[in-house]
Amino acid sequence: MKKLYSILFLLLFLSLCYPLMEQGIKITHFAHKLDGTSIKPERVPLSLENITNNTYQNNREERLKYNLYIKGFFIRLNNQLKYWAFNKLRGNGAVEGKEKYLYYSNFIDEFYGFNYIGEEKILERINELKTLSDSLNNHQVKFMFIIAPNKARVYGEYIPDNYIKLTSTPTNYDVFIAQLQRNQIEYLDLNGYFTSLYGTTDYPLFTKGGIHWSDYGSYIGLDSIISKIEVTLDTQLLTPIRKDTLISKKPKKEDNDIANVNNLLFLDEAYYEEKLAYFSLGIDSSKGSYKPNVLVISDSFYWNLYHNKVPHKLFDSKSSFWYYNSSIWPDSEGNGTKNVTEIKNMRENLYSRDIVLFMITEGNLHSCCWEIGEKIIDKIK
Repeated sequence: MKKLYSILFLLLFLSLCYPLMEQGIKITHFAHKLDGTSIKPERVPLSLENITNNTYQNNREERLKYNLYIKGFFIRLNNQLKYWAFNKLRGNGAVEGKEKYLYYSNFIDEFYGFNYIGEEKILERINELKTLSDSLNNHQVKFMFIIAPNKARVYGEYIPDNYIKLTSTPTNYDVFIAQLQRNQIEYLDLNGYFTSLYGTTDYPLFTKGGIHWSDYGSYIGLDSIISKIEVTLDTQLLTPIRKDTLISKKPKKEDNDIANVNNLLFLDEAYYEEKLAYFSLGIDSSKGSYKPNVLVISDSFYWNLYHNKVPHKLFDSKSSFWYYNSSIWPDSEGNGTKNVTEIKNMRENLYSRDIVLFMITEGNLHSCCWEIGEKIIDKIK
């Protein structure tokens, strides 16, 4: 019995010491890093006031939790056990469909019209877009509204049965398209285009484990965007070409973003069965060489193109990307975030462009259009 107590005491002692040992030895180095975004707590300075009101102590606790090396492993372990036991994913609204296809619930909701905001609200947003478009056109700047594809629409056959809706209701997408046409706002419907391409392409337009268009799919979208810009500006741009082709079953870049953000210990083999294509971006100047000054206001669907050097190689160096009409890129690279609200002369900024592209995926149409009235239109009147 004494020996048993000694063993139990040793196990208890090791369990108490393990977090400290892990912090130094890093036994679970393979699983400590978590995917997704998290904000590192800022350091609160040591002062009598901060100690008295417990601000300093609470901040130290939060910083220790944030930097605790073992935290990632146990979060992944917890997520894995819940997935095995209840088939429950911990990603932000992640839904597992048939044959392991992953979605976000808001993309499914958009497809079926579950979060339809109503025609009145859509008309308010169309009026904002029309006001912006007209103002730009009056200063010889073109405007184009782009609807990026929705995985739930393009790959709808894999949506789980408990989400499937048999009755027909309006969707934000259908009403937006009708009103864009009615108000003669230039637009590009990549959502409908990708749906028409489903099953005909050499490689997946969306991967099983990703919510954004695949790297291959983003090049398909790029071809359409460049062609539409050429028609709108009535000029020939540099032609994007795909080079250095790499075929792989291991998802790269953003092609496994939902699967990764679920932060499991083990990813299913299904996410390594698809044949995926990756390229580097080349340019062909035989047909045209003009580089337009382009402002892109977009959600996360533009990141694929941005990281593949589209604005760097095809657009003028003064071109910008306003992420969710908030942070400005490339101005925010390495020097702290620069925000749209910091722009001192909005008129000069916009009217110096050749074209403004407003790109949003169907999955985000319910939240369109990221305060363009307050942040842009009010400042150019």
